[in-house]
Amino acid sequence: MTIIAWGEGKITGYNERVEEVMTAIGDREIYHVKDLTTVGYPRPPRNWSYL
Repeated sequence: MTIIAWGEGKITGYNERVEEVMTAIGDREIYHVKDLTTVGYPRPPRNWSYL
C-alpha cells in the first residue's frame, strides 16, 4: 500500500520533486487521506485532524 501526502509548497523545485515522486510510484495503486488540496495535492498528515 502506498499512501501519499505532501500538500502545497512554495519551495524552489517543489513541483519538479512532486513529478519525480509520482514517476517513481509508477502505476502502483496509491491512496490519500480526505480530499486533495485546491491544486490537486494530497494533504500532509499535520492537516488531517482539521478535515
